[in-house]
Amino acid sequence: MNEYLYRRQSNFLRKMAEIRKEGNFLIWSTDETWVHKGMRPNIGCQDLEATKNPLTFIRNGLTAGNSAQWTKGERLVILACLSTYGFRCPLIWLTGKTDDGGDYHKEFEKYIESVFKALVAEAKEKNLKPVLLMDNAKYHSCVLDKMPTSNDKRDVIKAWLEIHGEQCPPRMRKYEMVQLLKKFDRRVFNVYVVDTMAEKYGVMLVRTPPYMAKFAPIEFGWSAMKRAQHDFITRTDDGKRRIEEGGLTFSSSSPSLTTDEVVESAEAVLDPEEQEEVPDMDDLYFMSDIEWEE
Repeated sequence: MNEYLYRRQSNFLRKMAEIRKEGNFLIWSTDETWVHKGMRPNIGCQDLEATKNPLTFIRNGLTAGNSAQWTKGERLVILACLSTYGFRCPLIWLTGKTDDGGDYHKEFEKYIESVFKALVAEAKEKNLKPVLLMDNAKYHSCVLDKMPTSNDKRDVIKAWLEIHGEQCPPRMRKYEMVQLLKKFDRRVFNVYVVDTMAEKYGVMLVRTPPYMAKFAPIEFGWSAMKRAQHDFITRTDDGKRRIEEGGLTFSSSSPSLTTDEVVESAEAVLDPEEQEEVPDMDDLYFMSDIEWEE
């Protein structure tokens, strides 16, 4: 990690320590994530005996390990906020196999304004000061009037200068236009849209350091939500409806699936005509002990 990132991390932690020490703030953390049909966990603990006798484990209400990822297909993109009181302002887009989901980024400005309004309303109700945490994603950092740089094309620089009252003759070279840009203060023009909104609604906006998602509380909410969805959304399920009906509930202690749900799913895939005898769990481990002693 370079010195710049160290400073960003230190400033963020110092600021959050001051906020939490004061103790009269309502903190929302906002971010996006995605869920696709048939998603499965990438890692997990697995009993070595399960690979040898998977049916025994399934019939006893256990799993034989992680199943393979299905074809991803359509993807659900989810925008939401997380606070001490749960998820807030969930918004879900359905994107296709070839769609990169970029369209919803265009709607972010409208969405984030609704977040500011909801945050201010809840903070006022609880008599707290509103704070919004967000990362440095590109669509979080749109500016009101972006000032071009020397790396931009000549036509882009020319158009910006003319909008701001500078004369640019047709034969004017790009180098001369860049010199004109130096007359302007970049800090005046490169103002973030969300910063302007935050000032308008009286919300303290705090940005998490780059490459440090662990400092965003909502990442833990996404983790819990995705664990609950791993075996919940199938290729034929209406994943969007499932999430809207209760997928965006945060409880770090609740299991992903109950034992009854696992057994019911297992019985659905068992072949009743299978003739191979399936040993009992106790017999299985008893035989393993004998092999170990030998």
